[in-house]
Amino acid sequence: MKKFTETLYREMTEAMRQASMDSDSLLSKAEKSYRIAESSILRLRDFVSDYTFEDKPEEIHFFKSVKPRFHKELIYWAEILHIEANRPIPKSREHKRYNNRLLEGIDQFLKRNRYLQTYYKLYRTDEDELLFLRDTDYGPFLPDGHIDADRIFSTTASSALARILAMQEVAQWLISEQSNSGQQPKHSQARKLTWTGSKAQLIELVYALESYGIFNNGKTNVKEIMEYFQQCFNVDKVSNYYGYFQNMRIRKKDRTPFLNGLVEHTIRRMDESDEFPRFS
Repeated sequence: MKKFTETLYREMTEAMRQASMDSDSLLSKAEKSYRIAESSILRLRDFVSDYTFEDKPEEIHFFKSVKPRFHKELIYWAEILHIEANRPIPKSREHKRYNNRLLEGIDQFLKRNRYLQTYYKLYRTDEDELLFLRDTDYGPFLPDGHIDADRIFSTTASSALARILAMQEVAQWLISEQSNSGQQPKHSQARKLTWTGSKAQLIELVYALESYGIFNNGKTNVKEIMEYFQQCFNVDKVSNYYGYFQNMRIRKKDRTPFLNGLVEHTIRRMDESDEFPRFS
């Protein structure tokens, strides 16, 4: 069980990372990531259908910790897909209200599911057998008007928990997106930095950071990071960065000269520091 689920999760996240690199918009990334999550969770269900849990603790662990990790990705990307597909015209009056309405809806959902959310956050285990075993028909909380009829692949609380985790991440993304689209706070004490490298170098760096999932727990895309860097470092608009990435992929020799140069210079500095220690 452990080996299969860990391998499957790695394959899913790696496929999502590749999909992100191959997408030129958040909508495209969301659609691809949703399909990947859907395929992964169907494979997980097929596995569980033919698997006999060794004991109650193993079954509880699966439905409390393992399945929700997969299921929340499916729910998360479905929500992002819906949000982006229905987003109003940028900078319109309706656009400004859009995120606030979505956040209010998420807040209401989380309030309605406060019991399970608190139970999970406090690492409680006293009611695990009621919440995360398949042969129980009653839980100490009322789910959000939703009955999961899949008796093979769900328990009283497993799907509800996945939705809670997903909606928390959606809320974090909305807050971040709202902050990035609004006026940035002034840093009167900080010196303004200007990017003086080439745009090609910036593109390499942005793709590397996005591929590694550095920002927002990996729930972002190249366009968002690029726009943020342009604003922070006074860079003229960078266009066709997706085309540049495709050129990087087909290079025969050094596909990432800037990133390799960063590593080389950092190691050289370390070596020089070892040779001539700094005391300040």
